Amino acid sequence: MPGTTFLPTAGPAGTAIAMGIGFVLLLCIAANFVFMMQRYPDGGGAYSYAKHVFDPHYAFMCAWALIVAYLSLMWSNASALTIVVRHTLGPLFLIGPKYTLFGYEIFFCEGLFALAFLLFCGLLSAFGEKYVPKIQTALVSTLITCIALCCVCSFHMSGWSLATFSPPFADGRSIEGQIFGIAVFLPWAFVGFETIAHSAEGFSFPVKKTFPIMVAALGVGALIYTPARNKLTFLRTGASTEPGICNSKQQLFLWPQYMWL
Repeated sequence: MPGTTFLPTAGPAGTAIAMGIGFVLLLCIAANFVFMMQRYPDGGGAYSYAKHVFDPHYAFMCAWALIVAYLSLMWSNASALTIVVRHTLGPLFLIGPKYTLFGYEIFFCEGLFALAFLLFCGLLSAFGEKYVPKIQTALVSTLITCIALCCVCSFHMSGWSLATFSPPFADGRSIEGQIFGIAVFLPWAFVGFETIAHSAEGFSFPVKKTFPIMVAALGVGALIYTPARNKLTFLRTGASTEPGICNSKQQLFLWPQYMWL
């Protein structure tokens, strides 16, 4: 999404400014979460806070809003998985009946694979609490490493030139409008941020120490989205993004970038 929506909407500078604004705003939310976790240290998260501070009716609406928000993202995450598989494993799952949606061909086996993966993640979260933290830590470390590698490779293959940052903003709209156009996506970019409150009951350290953790998480998230413009830098070198066209060297550099498209 950063490479297909953020950059065309606001350019590299507009995206960076919008992410900086989002970072500051979410710091305020993080401070409030830390305060509420200290006041109500249970695993209910936003639902529990709304119930204690207001009443169960507000908590009911809050809970349903969160449920709808998370469910609305499941399909996009599942579809992103199939895109990654297409560009790394080729036509492995491009078999079976298919249909076309918005000009994009979707195969039955791809849908089955995405559904099986979601089911696996659900079962792992429900019954594998001993392994989930280790798996999540490993996945996050891998993601950050891959993104850093992509950034370095992109700059290296473009000759470490800052010319690829031009133009800093997109054409056709005011700078303020471009930044605002990215800012409206910020809740999506940091969705799931409140899930840290669900673990407050089991913390083995003072809750106030979660604030620097949340600051670090927000900072890393903002940095991950901002340097996504390096995808354009790399693609300008002539690498193809079509499945089955990239050679092995191009796939080595490209596949981590599809993970945050």
